[in-house]
Amino acid sequence: MKRNFVLWIFSLFLVISCSPYVATFKSQAKQNDIFVSPEMREFSRTHKNPSVVLRVPYVASAVSEGEQKNLSKYNNYYNQIEKNLLKAGFTVRDRGLLNNLLSTGQTNYAEIGKKIETDIIIEVLSIDFGIDNYCHKATIKKSNKEVNIPGNILNAKIAKLELKFTIVEKGLAGAVLTLYITSCTENTDFLLHKSLQYVNFLGRTGWYSSISWLPDYDQDTTEKTIACFSNVIADVLRGNVN
Repeated sequence: MKRNFVLWIFSLFLVISCSPYVATFKSQAKQNDIFVSPEMREFSRTHKNPSVVLRVPYVASAVSEGEQKNLSKYNNYYNQIEKNLLKAGFTVRDRGLLNNLLSTGQTNYAEIGKKIETDIIIEVLSIDFGIDNYCHKATIKKSNKEVNIPGNILNAKIAKLELKFTIVEKGLAGAVLTLYITSCTENTDFLLHKSLQYVNFLGRTGWYSSISWLPDYDQDTTEKTIACFSNVIADVLRGNVN
């Protein structure tokens, strides 16, 4: 009897000692880097709803099947940006017409603008939805104590979009934008193992020695992120960015 009682106490001690903390973390938002030239500000003042065309990174015609799937994914991103700009009231020209002109060696922006009837070329320099952003600090909710989490367990991914605006009539760079959307800028609760080596986000099952919060952007998350990017683009076009 005494032996069973000791075993019970020992088992209880193990359960308590292994019980996880309820912790919370919040990643720091990365600030946008936006430069708008005086010429662009003047243009925005006189052109409230300019016509625009998207210029996307050049892609060779011969690509593998895997590369083709990747291109299709990125083409969907570009289509969403164009759709959002249309909804915002801008005239969006077919980027295929721009590509055709550029492929013939046409480099005079004023002539390009006349032929495709566009005011601004918005060049997509890069777009990335998987930039690592590791968080190494969390707060135990019960004690409000901050703890360091070793390794790369919490990864609040960052989406990044780089753009350049060209005023076609003048052939001048009007704006350069580096835009960021950071996941988990709100406090996010999770279970933290006593060893601080494992986490489990509430609502999920199992322990994870390494996990990314929103590791892959699903369709809904991607569309919301691109909508945020598109709103900033629209603000720059309308002169609403300081």
